[in-house]
Amino acid sequence: MNARVYTYSGRVIDRQTREGVRAVTVEAWDRDTRFHDMLGSTVTNSDGAFWITFDPDYFGDYGGDTSPDVFFRVYRDGRQILTTADHPQMNAGRGQHEVVLEIDTGAPPVEGKDRVTTQQGFKAVRFFQQSDFAGVFREQKSKAGMIGSFAGKLLQNGLKNFNLEPIQPGKTRTNEIVGQSTTVAQNNLARNQVSVTEVKRYEPGANKESLKVLAGAPLRVRPEDSVTLYEEDGVVRYYSVNKRVKDTSIDAATVARLDGEVLALKSQVTQLDIVRGDVEGIKTSFDRERAELSQQVASVRTQVDDVTQLKAQLGELRQSAATKDAEIATLRQEVTRMRDAQADFSRRISPEKINQIEEQLRRLNRDG
Repeated sequence: MNARVYTYSGRVIDRQTREGVRAVTVEAWDRDTRFHDMLGSTVTNSDGAFWITFDPDYFGDYGGDTSPDVFFRVYRDGRQILTTADHPQMNAGRGQHEVVLEIDTGAPPVEGKDRVTTQQGFKAVRFFQQSDFAGVFREQKSKAGMIGSFAGKLLQNGLKNFNLEPIQPGKTRTNEIVGQSTTVAQNNLARNQVSVTEVKRYEPGANKESLKVLAGAPLRVRPEDSVTLYEEDGVVRYYSVNKRVKDTSIDAATVARLDGEVLALKSQVTQLDIVRGDVEGIKTSFDRERAELSQQVASVRTQVDDVTQLKAQLGELRQSAATKDAEIATLRQEVTRMRDAQADFSRRISPEKINQIEEQLRRLNRDG
């Protein structure tokens, strides 16, 4: 077991019936003076039991905190129904811990502040610690100075060579159109060689069409322009200038160039299809080789298992051989002792004495 790990096992029970409460969320927290650290979260099983495991990486980011002050929060249907923040387990040690959390299943949820996760808190802290607000202000100030200097120089140099013609309003005046009846507005526009292509209802709204109409605002209307009138109750309220369509003549050279570009694109598409086919072939080959490699890996794993079994059997044989070697050594010692005893016996009793003993035995047999 990892010596750094903290493990909390426990149950959530009903305070009245003392039975386990299933399917409630249990969170373990480390209470700190600045930010509370979430240590883990889980859901109780059918018996109300839960397990939460964490290590020191989950806490101790501030102030050299080396031992957590653990408290628990219990949630049901997303609402907090219990917190032990007022009486945490102070300076909890590593290893196994057991806890029982008692709740009132019929009690209303505990009112609390909006929860901010530890990760969100860390992000906010890093934002303020790593942000260079003074640098951003100086950079924006420098940019403003640069733009102001450029604009001032532009105006200064422009006034040196000022020879522009005085600005005059266009021939088509807005008050000749807006506020006039549709007929009068069309007549005034026709007098200035401006045509009316369409008359629409004045219905501005927050939509794409209104934005397009706004983009065609009549900043300046020139002869031969065309406009669209927007009327309400027969009175013009707004008008927009229609964009001119450029007259682009298409000659043989342009057609030939476009044909060449189309052929080049078709060639590129063909080459792309070839490359796509090659890629598909490579992918198929890769999948086949991966399948073969998986089979080889499985075979190697089987061989590894066989080698492991052979090693185990070899270990048993070596142990058995060592036992037999010990028995053989013992037998050799016994044989050596017997030989020594036989040699000692032979030294003590000579052959002549043995013959005499045998002769006496025969004589006794005869006399008997």
